[in-house]
Amino acid sequence: MPVEFLTDDEAAAYGRFAGPPSQADLERVFFLDDEDRALVVQRRGQHMKLGFALQLVTVRWLGTFLEDPLDVPGAALGFVAEQLGVEDPSQVKRYTERQKTQFDHQWEIRRVYQWKDFGSVEPEFEAWVAARSWTSGDGPKAIFTDGVGWLRERKVLLPGVTTLARLVARVRDDTTKRLWGVLEGLLTIGQRYVLDQLLEVPPGSRVSDLERWRKGVAPRASGPTIIKALDQVSEILGLELADLGAEAVIPPRRLGELAKYGMRADASALKRHPVGRRLATLLATVRFLEGKSLERSRLSHVYQNYFRPETLSLANVPLVAMQANLALAQAWGGGLVAAVDGMRFVVLVPAAFARPNRKYFGSKRGMTWLNAMNDRGMGRGAKVVSGTIRDSLHMVDVIFGLDGGDLPEIVVSDTGSYSDVVFGLLELLGISYRPALADLPDQKGWRIKADADYGPLNTFARGKIDLRKIRKNWEDILRVVSSIYTGTVRAYDVVTISPGPCPHGSAGARCWPRTPRPSRGSAGTAGRTGRSSRGRSRRRRTGRPGWTGR
Repeated sequence: MPVEFLTDDEAAAYGRFAGPPSQADLERVFFLDDEDRALVVQRRGQHMKLGFALQLVTVRWLGTFLEDPLDVPGAALGFVAEQLGVEDPSQVKRYTERQKTQFDHQWEIRRVYQWKDFGSVEPEFEAWVAARSWTSGDGPKAIFTDGVGWLRERKVLLPGVTTLARLVARVRDDTTKRLWGVLEGLLTIGQRYVLDQLLEVPPGSRVSDLERWRKGVAPRASGPTIIKALDQVSEILGLELADLGAEAVIPPRRLGELAKYGMRADASALKRHPVGRRLATLLATVRFLEGKSLERSRLSHVYQNYFRPETLSLANVPLVAMQANLALAQAWGGGLVAAVDGMRFVVLVPAAFARPNRKYFGSKRGMTWLNAMNDRGMGRGAKVVSGTIRDSLHMVDVIFGLDGGDLPEIVVSDTGSYSDVVFGLLELLGISYRPALADLPDQKGWRIKADADYGPLNTFARGKIDLRKIRKNWEDILRVVSSIYTGTVRAYDVVTISPGPCPHGSAGARCWPRTPRPSRGSAGTAGRTGRSSRGRSRRRRTGRPGWTGR
């Protein structure tokens, strides 16, 4: 094995056919043009012509001549023989009977096609390897492989595998050391001392400062954690290594590779490195940490000053308007139908809205993201609520919390977002509510006329609405509805504040919303849903006759 970065198989395959060329390569490299044929036909005998042509295409493909010029794949031999009209390619075996002939042919091919020795371009090749190593940081094997292609393109005969491999390894190592020296030269004596101290474990600590910086502060949205994070940002930025201008003299990729190594290497391993490599790695690593810290502080500033519901709502207005003008969105719908639904998520960190709910979160805590989306595929409003509260208590606020566009005329939801209170509120707010309810036989509908005939729905519409009590409290009802519509109060506050027990339909914010208006075009309210007969028994037991919400 010539050098350590090449395996025995890779070294043995150097300057030889690794397998039969593809048909595309045969047509591209092994094709004999008019100039080639004019040179080939000067040979006497078909075996001489075929042998000369094989050496010609071999040096094009490999960049070198073979010790045995007939050691070529059968596909290559057949392709060349076919071009020369040689019906029996096996007669090429006679080509090696006189060894001097093949050497003469090699010299003639070198002279006519101007192939050069490696020694004539060695300084230029070293400069290419140095530039490649300085800018890319590729490994020696990648540079070696590309170097073979570089030589072949310039018609340079390949040197021995050991010569080429050692040159690549030497130049690459020299370039890397030069890069370390450039970075080390940017540092003052004091900065070198500070960087070396990052690898030491301070008294009272279990890890070095470098390890502490690399690990960072635990991502928790608490005051002490934020303070610790900001302190660490100030500590890293306090080294003031950004003014050294390392990025102006070292390619970013090389700095990134040094920083990548510095972010994962143990402090003990970094200590064992030579001074130049150690300081260069620490400088690149700290510059990387400075960038992360600066990015984190900027994100913190943006989050604290701009990432608020008020600013997000203002930013959503032009987005909603732009999406509404898209032809595809207009083909989906008119934007006046909205669906409300909630998605529950397990929250693994302490949060204000995280609550326990074994049904949805098991032994963990979670929250609900309640979202309204219109028929044009645009989210129109959203709200994060605790995972234990019913969605219906917040549904109206989500609908009226739109960031732009028109209010929907129709709202659809599932059973989880339905209650009689929400039904009544949306009707009075001018929105048609169309819930998709589960277990419909267990639900309870409401009617205004006791003698109205709803056919199969008579049993379902067994609740009776008292219009006299609605008329009595009509002004209060309008006042509350107007307050919700104008945003003066939240619908959540209306449906959760109870002034005290009252008969169904009497004054109070908790009672009137449960009384829906008659459906259009009918004598009653069949289809208005509420609780089952089990709910009536519960109301008699608890003394809360006004509560009919789910």
